[in-house]
Amino acid sequence: MEEGLEDTLKAPINPLPKPLPSPTKLTAGQERRLVDYVEEKLLEIHRGFKKRNMPSSTVPTLSSFLTALHPIFSLILLIPPVDPSSTLRTTLLLRLTGYVLDCIPAYALVPDTAHSLDDILVHVLDWLTELDQAWVAVLAGQQWDPVSHVGLDVAAPGRVPSQTDRTRLNSMVVNGKDALDDWLGEAGLDVDVREGFSGTFWRTLGALAPSKVDVDASMAMQNSCNI
Repeated sequence: MEEGLEDTLKAPINPLPKPLPSPTKLTAGQERRLVDYVEEKLLEIHRGFKKRNMPSSTVPTLSSFLTALHPIFSLILLIPPVDPSSTLRTTLLLRLTGYVLDCIPAYALVPDTAHSLDDILVHVLDWLTELDQAWVAVLAGQQWDPVSHVGLDVAAPGRVPSQTDRTRLNSMVVNGKDALDDWLGEAGLDVDVREGFSGTFWRTLGALAPSKVDVDASMAMQNSCNI
């Protein structure tokens, strides 16, 4: 396995900075415009996704799909973690999470004209790692730092995800990890690569149910560092 993938798996999480003042909530009009924009962009990407095997597709490769989706991901994370905006952030991020986990395995895991197989694996893992870190911030009611990719404590955080949302997220992650493992297996990749990907979302799962997954998460992280 090339150094890029190994470095990604071994990269530590930066320590959390000091708490920030509470951010300003979005107005009702701003929230409506944001939702409309996200819906429009997701629909645009999905049209390209459905035509991914055709020359006219705007996202014919997995890397192009992830690249196109990332600005929407980043925009959702900029929603301030104060009521009522915090609920919107959770809702949109749940939708994005389910969508990306459904779509990744739909692409053939093969090199494209611009990326080697290792490049693609690194891109997927980087994307999922950032998503994992983002969910830790959202679950804690933190503000997202797009530079350091960590959550920042705020003086008066808003509503954290409800138990229903947490249950939905847990189901998405568990099912998504199973689908990714099947996808990697069908591509004939080595066991060490599959074990490395088994460490995805260990932070999120730990935040969702610390007492249940601490040991499993630690083992998964150890496996991921062996690639």
